[in-house]
Amino acid sequence: LPPWTQVATRAEVEGKIPPGSVFAPFPQAENYALARRFWLSCGFREKDLEAAALAFPAREHRLEKVRVLGGTGAPSVEFWDDSKGTNFHAALAALETFPGKKIFWIGGGLGKGGDVAGFAKKVGAKIERAFLIGRTAEELRAAFAANGVPAERFPQLSGAVAAAARAALAAGTDAVVLFSPGFASFDMFSGYAERGARFAQCVNSLADVR
Repeated sequence: LPPWTQVATRAEVEGKIPPGSVFAPFPQAENYALARRFWLSCGFREKDLEAAALAFPAREHRLEKVRVLGGTGAPSVEFWDDSKGTNFHAALAALETFPGKKIFWIGGGLGKGGDVAGFAKKVGAKIERAFLIGRTAEELRAAFAANGVPAERFPQLSGAVAAAARAALAAGTDAVVLFSPGFASFDMFSGYAERGARFAQCVNSLADVR
């Protein structure tokens, strides 16, 4: 790297990102670290950056919380829409957002090439169970099975959502249902936006649990 290069890291913004902003979760914390380093190098006030971060709107289908079931003295299940996660890197980054929670992952779709078995191995190390859709569902199922990770295929997203919800609610602890497919959407949908909207529709049709 050139000698004038500055490297921003997530560690330098720990405790400095405004709680409740879209930049608080990983991987957005890394984006905030980069913006903060540039902002301060320009001599701007940090409190103005914090205000901007709080005002910055969340974008649909990019690690967006859709709903929470349970809670109020009982374990809760959060449902997250990351339909924009159409590649391996994005899906793996989304999985890093929930340390300490049991993750029930919904993924699959139209393949773009790449090491599917290697991707499944990395995902499998972070999840409790996989719920698979799309053309890559069987390839993923076999890869998960090779690593001892429970995985099921579903012809429609609605079935995957319902099964993931049941499994997460039965976990007996706070859990996450994460829809971060890791693959393109065009085998079943017109694009990631339609896919994400369908996920939200399925989640919001689930019976409430208290």
